[in-house]
Amino acid sequence: MRLLGSEIDNSSLMQPLIALKSIPSLERLSTLKRYALLFDSFYATQHFGITNIPGMRNYASLEAQATFDFLCETQILQMPPAGFSITDLPLMPEVRSIMNPYAERVLAHLESPNKTTEKAVWDVFTRLRTFELEKNSGMRAVPILEQAPPPALTCPSLALSDVLSIGVDYLPVPSETCSWQDILDIRTELHDKLWAFRRFLRGLAATTKTEPEIRDEIEWSLNEYQNAMKLHGLKTARSALELFVIPPLEFAENLVKLNWSKIAKGALSIRKQKIELMEAEMNAPGREVAYVFETKQRFQKKQYRLPAT
Repeated sequence: MRLLGSEIDNSSLMQPLIALKSIPSLERLSTLKRYALLFDSFYATQHFGITNIPGMRNYASLEAQATFDFLCETQILQMPPAGFSITDLPLMPEVRSIMNPYAERVLAHLESPNKTTEKAVWDVFTRLRTFELEKNSGMRAVPILEQAPPPALTCPSLALSDVLSIGVDYLPVPSETCSWQDILDIRTELHDKLWAFRRFLRGLAATTKTEPEIRDEIEWSLNEYQNAMKLHGLKTARSALELFVIPPLEFAENLVKLNWSKIAKGALSIRKQKIELMEAEMNAPGREVAYVFETKQRFQKKQYRLPAT
């Protein structure tokens, strides 16, 4: 933790949020961008339990190699540590309990392989590697799955990993032109709002709400926050018009006449508007999901819409 006088570096206070994702090739690293808006870093594992991700670099394009190197250097992407393996025999009871609910789906893949059944195999290995990671390092990561879990793994109230997955559904999908540095920059700029959104999701996970109820809670909060920001925009529209449309001629005249008091008054008015916006954001209903609203605005640059459920 960094301390500077009486100031505390808030970035060190937010608990890291780690995910584990299975990727078929380094060309697919861009699929992590949306998840990176919520998660701090990822442990990567290749499909079907092969964990030699660095070895995949030799067969990747130069662009994918550069992306892989950047993500490793910034510790967004990490490799699972060596140690206990889920393939060690005899299989542990915990390993069997993870595999058993997927037995029917895996059997369906063996009988008639296709892209849909293949995802079930990816998911079971992702869950197994998540368990393996916890055994080897004590790190509890969130498995990012391709499909909804089998009925045997579901219950009326959702686990934190399920709620986080729902939260990701409301975040924008960055375009191909969006760089990884853009992702890091917006996470830094909106740090406090990201922190609030994570706490909001954790709070929902601590309840007994069902998935439809959780989605309704998120969407209601988004709607409340959007309306609050729209109202604030209407209130400040007139003063903004006075500041940025009418004053240029007066500003030039004041500058020539060295009328510094009027120039300073305009600067203070702009500062006042910024402060009022911050206050409006801090007090707005639904402010827990302000991060979703802001990232939608930044990455999509179009009118905000709630995702379909």
